[in-house]
Amino acid sequence: MKKLKIAGIILVLFILYVIIGMLVPFVHMQSVSKTNKSKIHTETFYSTSNENGSDRAKIVSDNQEALDLRLDMIRKAKKEIILSTFDIREGSSSDDIFSELLKASRRGVKIKILVDGLYGTIHMTGKDIFAAVGSEPNVEIRFYNTPNLLKPWTINGCLHDKYIVSDHKYLLMGGRNMFDYFLGTQRKKQRYRQGDSDRQSRIKRSRCSRTDQKIFSKSLELRSLQNKI
Repeated sequence: MKKLKIAGIILVLFILYVIIGMLVPFVHMQSVSKTNKSKIHTETFYSTSNENGSDRAKIVSDNQEALDLRLDMIRKAKKEIILSTFDIREGSSSDDIFSELLKASRRGVKIKILVDGLYGTIHMTGKDIFAAVGSEPNVEIRFYNTPNLLKPWTINGCLHDKYIVSDHKYLLMGGRNMFDYFLGTQRKKQRYRQGDSDRQSRIKRSRCSRTDQKIFSKSLELRSLQNKI
């Protein structure tokens, strides 16, 4: 009985540690310092002449266009692609995107992918398609705050930024995660309708061919995704 009592006390203390560790670090969020605020002047983002500036913006509300735009940005990239998202899952849209990412890496484009640690661990680890791309020398895949019960703040500290940057020239950002519910027209149920904001000047509506998917065959030499994070 004494051992059970001690074990119960330890369990309660551990649960309290996890709860406190999940909540306390986020009670006080760091704010932008006055020094950094003083360096940003909104008027510098506006043209002072009557001429049109070089920047363009557009709202992308259609799921298929949202997928096509991402594919177009990856195909046109020449130097670097930076991709951040909360959740990536297997499916037709992610097959298309990772097919293009693989081809981009093999033509010399540096690719950096950052995914939330919790959802990345659940939906990406051990999946061939992500391991295939992650094994490429020009591809870096990292998880933000991989959950660890001994470090409970990693459970509640999520990465929720969703954007893709191509060659430090084009930016697409919004609320779409990277799977079929948010991208493409693979599902018949009601589609996701939140818009992305993009700074792409030209958009071509094109999709990966079915032959592109063959690059993810079992003949590929796969390494564990964990080796890349």
